[in-house]
Amino acid sequence: MKKQLFALFVCCSVVIGGYSQKTKTTNYRPFPNQSAKENTVSTKSAQCLLLKKMSSPFDKIEFSYDFDEQRQKYYSIGEIYTDYDYPEYNYKAEYVYDENRNMIKTKIFSWKNNEWFYSCYEEFEYDSLGRRTLRINANDLGSGFVIGGKGYYSYNNQGQLVEYLQKLHRGNDVYEDLNKIEYYYEGNKFVRTIDYYYSYGQWTEPFYGDYVYDSVSNLRVGLLNYAFYEDLNATELQTKYEWTRSANGKVAQRDYYRASSSTTWSNFSLDRYEFRYDESTNRYPIYPTITDFKGEWEEWFTPQVNGNPNVYTTHKWSTEDQNTGNLAYIFDVTYNYDQVTIGLNDAERNNINMSIYPNPTKDKINIDCSTPLSNSIVKVYNSLGKEVMSQNLSNTEVDLSSLSQGLYLVNVISNGKVVKQEKIVKN
Repeated sequence: MKKQLFALFVCCSVVIGGYSQKTKTTNYRPFPNQSAKENTVSTKSAQCLLLKKMSSPFDKIEFSYDFDEQRQKYYSIGEIYTDYDYPEYNYKAEYVYDENRNMIKTKIFSWKNNEWFYSCYEEFEYDSLGRRTLRINANDLGSGFVIGGKGYYSYNNQGQLVEYLQKLHRGNDVYEDLNKIEYYYEGNKFVRTIDYYYSYGQWTEPFYGDYVYDSVSNLRVGLLNYAFYEDLNATELQTKYEWTRSANGKVAQRDYYRASSSTTWSNFSLDRYEFRYDESTNRYPIYPTITDFKGEWEEWFTPQVNGNPNVYTTHKWSTEDQNTGNLAYIFDVTYNYDQVTIGLNDAERNNINMSIYPNPTKDKINIDCSTPLSNSIVKVYNSLGKEVMSQNLSNTEVDLSSLSQGLYLVNVISNGKVVKQEKIVKN
């Protein structure tokens, strides 16, 4: 049986969920900048590798990029997926960004009648801190694009996403609550999600996800999923994931369990991932799956791209032969890269060593920069994106004592360009 390399990106008539919380206190960002797929170029080097193509005997996906000179990063602006056997699965994605490099639109094209058909899109809005606030999706149902739904993101003063609310478009600019996800924290740890569905005029059928940490290193070691049971006063166990870590904190094993009853977990793992690390790269080149029935194995091989041991070139798929128990080869996935050379002047243009400290702070922050900046100012924004302070960078100290407690975005601007951006927590 053919194993697809890539999951198709499909727009639906319903918005898809995000993250949130209720007892809030960390900079946990489930959508880190909710922006681009990036390939960072070291400002100390004039070369980088860009993944241009992934291919198997069955399909391939090709990537295209745009280079941001100010940030010295490549951003993905397009993907084309080709299925050799089933062209009706082919798709093309185009990514559009604003001036701050937040992804503001994703366009999806389907292959129909030997040409690309613009079938659906997603649009995104952000606040001044780069946090996603709105998600809109639309589909072309034959007579033009129709909005399927909207998703709204809410944050607390610490920058945590506290709720994601999805609304279904019913026509005539009428939107009906569909579901919402709440996210909870304890200190700096993300500990719980609660997922509600809206039915018959009320929120019903909440599902829980509880994240479990060890008592020593505060590393995540488990996820328990359960739902309200019958009269909503009891809960019904669903699934459980457990992670076993090595002495250095790396994940060594992941087990998956289903509940044997509404209140009891099964005493055996339905499937298991074992993570084996390459000592030279500290990455896991081998990622086998072991199940109660004959399972699959994925083997990663250390690459040789320009001598870089941290870039994969081949992904070998194998499975366990049910007759012999030995591994049987299926196929390879290969990765092709372009080496991009950047002019030294471009690569070093923004090589500015700057630090902003302390963080968190009670009253003042210091801005240290290894390079003298001309025509520089500091702008401070609150969590709602409102500018609350602006001053010339005449010395290294900025007084925040007049501001209330909360999360702030500090921008250092030189000659009209943002050269440093950092979130600061004021206690």
